[in-house]
Amino acid sequence: MTAAVGDALVGAVQNLLENARVHAPGARVSLAVTGAESYISVRIEDDGPGIAPAIVGRIFERGITTRDGAIAGTAGLGLHVARRELRACQGDLRLEHSDADGTVFVIEVPRVRAILAAAIGGHA
Repeated sequence: MTAAVGDALVGAVQNLLENARVHAPGARVSLAVTGAESYISVRIEDDGPGIAPAIVGRIFERGITTRDGAIAGTAGLGLHVARRELRACQGDLRLEHSDADGTVFVIEVPRVRAILAAAIGGHA
């Protein structure tokens, strides 16, 4: 399970950074990592144009994309898959903010020691 957390985290970060590169070219992108005893939080923020209000509430649905559908590789799966994989290992991906001033996504994943403690029913 711990390898799955790492894979899901890396995949989600890669997806969000690629989305920022494609959808907010020239925007400033920042990545901040914080944590508590039981989880790690990754915040990815850009100062690009944001996500269209019409799809903000649906951005994690399968098939939702902000790209022109005629462009190859725009199936609208990236955020959907990233969130699904994170949730499968007790993490999450959420859109915290999106408007004309930019977009903020937050990823949370459990720390390895929290996973191990839960597995053995005690403290790791």
